[in-house]
Amino acid sequence: MFTTGSLQRYVYQEHLPVGKRAVIVGAELVSLSALMTLQHANVKCVLMTTEESKHQIEFPYIAMKWAVADILTRTPIMTNVRVTNIFGKKRVEPIELTRSGLSSPEVFTVECDTIILTGNWIPEMRWPASAA
Repeated sequence: MFTTGSLQRYVYQEHLPVGKRAVIVGAELVSLSALMTLQHANVKCVLMTTEESKHQIEFPYIAMKWAVADILTRTPIMTNVRVTNIFGKKRVEPIELTRSGLSSPEVFTVECDTIILTGNWIPEMRWPASAA
């Protein structure tokens, strides 16, 4: 599991592997940045999710969403979806998602080994030098 900031540090600064199949939790501008980082790392993003009723990528960035998510990586975005369980011991394995907004909630699993948390922009923690 990574925030967008830790994902970018692993990929661009540390040159470490981050997985093979990812799910991005969040569907806003920062999610597109995570998606481009995953593409750079040759990681397939199988799904982008949001608990909202629609993605939060607004004008003028909607063209970037079309280019990156829709055309370049073909990453589907699911709305009204919440992560309800994460399986695995040492690594993330399938995750369980619950989709609301239907007559009855739909529960399903998605095969992945990486989760990127971008929803509501979760920054990477930076400790002051005096605390280290």
